[in-house]
Amino acid sequence: MSPTPIGEQGKLRERDNRARKRPLALTLEYGRNRICQQTSTSIWGTTLAASNRIEYPVSAGGVVYRVTEGGVEIVIGGFRSQEGWTWGLPKGTPDPGETMEETALREVNEETGLKVALEAPIDNIQYWFVRSSDGVRCHKTVHFYLMSPIGGSISEHDQEFDAVHWRHDQEALRTLTYRNEANIVEKAMKMVSRKVEEEKAID
Repeated sequence: MSPTPIGEQGKLRERDNRARKRPLALTLEYGRNRICQQTSTSIWGTTLAASNRIEYPVSAGGVVYRVTEGGVEIVIGGFRSQEGWTWGLPKGTPDPGETMEETALREVNEETGLKVALEAPIDNIQYWFVRSSDGVRCHKTVHFYLMSPIGGSISEHDQEFDAVHWRHDQEALRTLTYRNEANIVEKAMKMVSRKVEEEKAID
């Protein structure tokens, strides 16, 4: 994969910190086509020190696709901050007792408004970030699954994203903010391509 990204996709995107002002503390940032750099930002007037403790959180999400006459389209979501728009794939953390597959289905439904069917695992991405609330270093793994829509509407997405769109695969790859998620989409498109070829062969 791409160089190990650091930060919640580089900018510590925590559900409990959805305010448009997203201060970070001693966070190692990784942006698309950028190298890692260390920053130290004051939070509510206090600069947090990094902890020696390490945690290993997990999340799950999906690449939702559809095949149209114009080609393959996928769903991407964006949120706006002081730094501008950040575009990514739907994902989130498990509720107690959930499997990764159940988490992926629920999070994609909530964040995109679509009811989806899970087809197959794609891959996972891993990265480091420092949690702003307590300075704990986290090594996070996010599992992604290939999904297809079976109902719902992107107009019904929740507040995690400010905007959710269907985009042709190549446009989506250009739009996604982080290289590691673009890598996941590229793998997903290869899976879709094989599926389409297999269906043609059967016909």
